[in-house]
Amino acid sequence: MKRSILFGTMGAVLLSVAIVSGSEQQRPIDRALSVARDVLQDLAQEGMSGWTTDSRLAQAFPVHIEGLEGVSYYEVKVVTARRDAGYILVNVNGTDLLVAEITTEGPATTERFRKALGQDDLKIVRYDWFSWAAKAGSESASGILAVIGFDESSGVRVLAESDGDALRARACRFDADYRRRAANKGCVPYQDRAALDEYYLELAEGLGSDGSPMASRSQRPQDTYYRNYLRNVFRCDGGLPLAGDFDRDGRVDDVGTFDEREEACAYDYGANGSGNETVDRDWGEPEDLVVAGDFDRDGRVDDIAIFRPSDRRWYFDHDHDGDTDGGQPVWGALGDAPLAGDFDRDGYRDDVAVYRSSNMMWYYDYDHDGDTDEGPIGTWGLSGDRPFAGDFDRDGYADDVGVFRPGSGRWYFDYNHNDSTNATLTWGANTDQPIAGDFDNDGYSDDVAVFRPTDGTWYYNYNYSGGTDRTAGPWGPTGQAWRMPSWYQPESLDGYPVGCGNTAWAMVYAYWRHFKSKTALFGGLDLTGRGRASACDTGTIYNMMWDLADINETIYGGSGDDKWGLTWPYKMPQGIRYAQNCGYSTASVVRWRGDEREKFNAIETEIRDSDRPVILYIASEEGVHVGDHYVTIEGTVKIDRGWRSTAIGYLVNYGWSEYGSVTLKWIFTRPTSYDPHHSVYDAYLVRFD
Repeated sequence: MKRSILFGTMGAVLLSVAIVSGSEQQRPIDRALSVARDVLQDLAQEGMSGWTTDSRLAQAFPVHIEGLEGVSYYEVKVVTARRDAGYILVNVNGTDLLVAEITTEGPATTERFRKALGQDDLKIVRYDWFSWAAKAGSESASGILAVIGFDESSGVRVLAESDGDALRARACRFDADYRRRAANKGCVPYQDRAALDEYYLELAEGLGSDGSPMASRSQRPQDTYYRNYLRNVFRCDGGLPLAGDFDRDGRVDDVGTFDEREEACAYDYGANGSGNETVDRDWGEPEDLVVAGDFDRDGRVDDIAIFRPSDRRWYFDHDHDGDTDGGQPVWGALGDAPLAGDFDRDGYRDDVAVYRSSNMMWYYDYDHDGDTDEGPIGTWGLSGDRPFAGDFDRDGYADDVGVFRPGSGRWYFDYNHNDSTNATLTWGANTDQPIAGDFDNDGYSDDVAVFRPTDGTWYYNYNYSGGTDRTAGPWGPTGQAWRMPSWYQPESLDGYPVGCGNTAWAMVYAYWRHFKSKTALFGGLDLTGRGRASACDTGTIYNMMWDLADINETIYGGSGDDKWGLTWPYKMPQGIRYAQNCGYSTASVVRWRGDEREKFNAIETEIRDSDRPVILYIASEEGVHVGDHYVTIEGTVKIDRGWRSTAIGYLVNYGWSEYGSVTLKWIFTRPTSYDPHHSVYDAYLVRFD
């Protein structure tokens, strides 16, 4: 997601263009807006970012890589209800992965510089994940006017004109060195030009993980390349919920989840918040969408089916045993949301349907034979709505449909799927995934429920009456279900910041105290409501960070406005002594270095399988300690198409928040196994028994 042009042949440039849009004539800014629009839609639908269906793209600002000609990125601003809601940084010249980073709150970086400097004629330069600068936009002017991240803070620092200003000298020296490195390498330090070319080439050729060709471009849906990339990145909402009769007792009162990451289905008989069966399956792809029905027509709603958008095919598993028992010819379109019911009213829930939000139309296929038997019907619904089916008019046929609208928490019901709203309900949260079934056991599938992946809780509403009748759980894969505080580095009386490493340690310990009941870590302090930045100015949290600074032997330097605190990476593991001093004698930390792929796998295992946050040390470039920063990782994603075509992403809490809430950022890179310390240095895995 980066771009700027002084790096290779025009063929490589045109290749990047084709990947993004399929059109070599499309302007870079238009390509960037197209990609950003899909990112926004995916994140709004998943409901994990705070973006909703009301969020909109507002403006695109050019961003440069110093040392390369032309625009490298467009920073596409997002607004929600006219409020700043972050940005999507899209690369447009092939110098970086397609989407370089995403922030889902606050103003665009360009706007922050413009406000601080009081002028719009600026050239914005991005150096790494955390360091930016603003220069005068006119050709005759030169020099850095303001920076972000050079002193490990989130605020815009307007540099003094004096040559003796320490921060100005530091930033300008780094700027000059960076220009030479970028011009020689043709890309930013996180990427290797040849490796990045390989990544895009194999992506365009459609090679599988074993090197074998996939379907040709003409056979695949338009924009499959970056749509699949985005889908893999933003499916971080936990498993997809199901409702059916999985224990075959004649009642549609059971729930389940399909976790595409684990390739497994889990079932909870009676929907009481405890798992009764898990079926490990070598079946399904990360993009698959799942529904439940009676596809073998045996009178039990215990079968599942998946709709695979990339090839627009359906696969059926009778009796949910992990085997494919049937398929269906191509039917549907990329972007369709599937559902199942008894739409032909023959007494069997063996019909499939899709809601196509692009045109707000509904299509029905009786007996899933690949033919559209009824449709299109509509328009009814909005883009981003999540569909479901049930028997909401209680006539004995599960032929009614509905949609849940995450942005407003509104439910809309259409009896007999005839394109008319018969009832509405306000209930639920933005992150919720809807299902319908017979959860009160009255013989009618007229109840609704949601799985809330942020906390793993299931909420049941009988007869869509407007209130929660029952809750269960937590149970089910929660994805990114936890968040760490938005604490920044407090300063001492002399003005020295405590250091980002000690802040990262404190945030990780806050997670263990708040979510894992390690209460002694903060002297018994209840951290509820203390996640905001202001909570670390004084008191227990402040004192804890400075205790960690002593334990980690943090050193301090600089003068005036350029004071800093530095914890050397090899001393960071000493931070575990704080936990041991609090009585947790078996607490430990593993410092992980080496191959980036192995490191990523270790981090992913810690977060996904063990539910433990990780501290990561990020360096701007090997041997250059400007912009180095410790962050905490809350989520991971890997887009893996073979060892030469892997992109990895980290959802990081980067230790500052000037907006009053947790600031998270997705950052992406392509690891290079032959240079294991090139992009991300150390990971610290913190563990308690």
